Amino acid sequence: MEAKGSTFLKVTGILMIVFGAIALIVSIIAILGIAALAVRLLSLLQVLSALSTQNFRTRQIHVLYGALLLLLCVLQAKLSA
Repeated sequence: MEAKGSTFLKVTGILMIVFGAIALIVSIIAILGIAALAVRLLSLLQVLSALSTQNFRTRQIHVLYGALLLLLCVLQAKLSA
């Protein structure tokens, strides 16, 4: 004879396994998305660096370059953690 809540416990355990697997898949997709974004930001930073060396030195480019560099550092820190 089974205990009163054993069926509920089995269903809860199965649901935890299923949703844990879904969470793992979603986190892998999120990490891959962040990595792809970091690659695109790096290429954008290279373009901005090339523009700044061609005497297009405006304040807006330098502010954008600094902001993107900071964002790239933050993303790299999150990926390595």
